[in-house]
Amino acid sequence: MRLQLFCSVAVLCLTGTTAVHAANTNAANSRAPTNGAAGSAASAQAATNYPSDYRGWRDVQKRFIVARVVGFEGDSVKLARKDGVVACVPLMQLSEWDRRYLGRIRRAAEAATYAGPQCPRTSLPGTFSLRPEYERLGVDVRDQGRRGSCTIFGVLSPLEFQLARNGQADRLSERFAMWAANLYRGRTGGNESYSVGDVVEALRIYGCTTESAHSGKYKDHGAVAAPSKDVQQDAGMRKDLHVQWLYTNEGVPNALPTEDVLTSICAILLTTNPVTLSLAWPNKVRLSSTKIIQDGAAWNHGHVVVAVGFRMTGSRYGSGLFELRNSWGERWGDDGYAFIAFDTLKRNLHTAVAVAPGVSPGPE
Repeated sequence: MRLQLFCSVAVLCLTGTTAVHAANTNAANSRAPTNGAAGSAASAQAATNYPSDYRGWRDVQKRFIVARVVGFEGDSVKLARKDGVVACVPLMQLSEWDRRYLGRIRRAAEAATYAGPQCPRTSLPGTFSLRPEYERLGVDVRDQGRRGSCTIFGVLSPLEFQLARNGQADRLSERFAMWAANLYRGRTGGNESYSVGDVVEALRIYGCTTESAHSGKYKDHGAVAAPSKDVQQDAGMRKDLHVQWLYTNEGVPNALPTEDVLTSICAILLTTNPVTLSLAWPNKVRLSSTKIIQDGAAWNHGHVVVAVGFRMTGSRYGSGLFELRNSWGERWGDDGYAFIAFDTLKRNLHTAVAVAPGVSPGPE
């Protein structure tokens, strides 16, 4: 099929960017575990089913493109018209509502076709933790302060961990990630009501730079300064991400993850890749003497944390506990860490995603 302009929208077919897709949590056939969140983008793309209906997509100039989604390529969406013409349209050329809707389609499709590392629950080790490796690499627990930016820290933490393992120990700039997420959502710099999906999509489009390149005093409230052109160019070198969506309940908020989802999280952790979790959070967190988040209170808040390990414990906690890395500083929990029971997480999980750097600049 030939590439052609849709209406007056400037169309680009971008190449060289990779989005590694998540696989089916119920798949009977599994792949051998891979390092990090890596997998086959091509095979996942081929196995992904997108909505077959044609609809009008509104661009930033409020013009309509009548087409259906046939795939994604980096920071662009592949749209097909009824006459068969296909083009890659940069997501940022579409309206904020449409690009967020497309993000939900992308995440749901990728999570429904997960083909990443799997292993039977009975074959998991009794305990596993990436915390010692975090500490060995000097990747400290962050403190988000009073700012509602847990989503930013929850996505950047696994990336910092993987970069440090590759010899790139510089911290990533949460301010840049906030700016990118706000720009992706079409919001002002002081707004933090974004989802994990918003942040991941923003990093796919704009990348992320280091703290040394785009720093400044961290504020609990207010707008985040826009980065310079040079900083944006540097960030663009880090927008090639490996992304595996393990679970999302977007569009079906009352759905619960299966046991396979929890096992998949464990399997991903065994490949030395932390997993970002978005979940309902207790209004008042109570920890046991062994730093387990206690169930029973109202869980009406939302929060994002990083799973870094697990312990198999028998039936009391639904067969196990996940070890969580928070962004409330080292004074919270056990030096910034705590545990959550499998059953508790299963009742409260919204999304689970593994992110890792793709091609990025080497250590200087």
